[in-house]
Amino acid sequence: MTLEEPVSVSADKCAPLSESGSARRSRITVTVLVVEAVLLAAGLVLGRWLGTPILEITRVDLYSVGLALAATLPLVACVVWGMRSESAFLAEFRKLVREAIAPLFASCSVLELALISLAAGIGEEIFFRGFLQSWLGGVIDPWVALVLVSVLFGLVH
Repeated sequence: MTLEEPVSVSADKCAPLSESGSARRSRITVTVLVVEAVLLAAGLVLGRWLGTPILEITRVDLYSVGLALAATLPLVACVVWGMRSESAFLAEFRKLVREAIAPLFASCSVLELALISLAAGIGEEIFFRGFLQSWLGGVIDPWVALVLVSVLFGLVH
């Protein structure tokens, strides 16, 4: 598999990449990138307007990146466990993902999936954590802001 090849979900769910598959792939990629760009811009603009200068309070250094990567390990462990679990609930959830969500991204290449994931991570974190949680934490108790924004973030997904 190369970075430009479409990712196959299953033989019965995915037709070979055709012109319509290419157009669908492009539409999905562009739509996600636009939505994430809007979230990024909204977070930056609202943050500046409401006195939460996100770029000034954001740290990007080796320590922060390492800490962020380490923080993903429990999530990765949960995903691996969930993929292997024999729980009826999780089996039904995996079926839902295969039938409803995976086909949306089936024609995307690994590179496009990586770009979508990166854009989603940046856009959503800037808006929800960078702007909304920081701003709300200055208006109400920071722990309450953390819980409210986390719940909102989960509901949006």
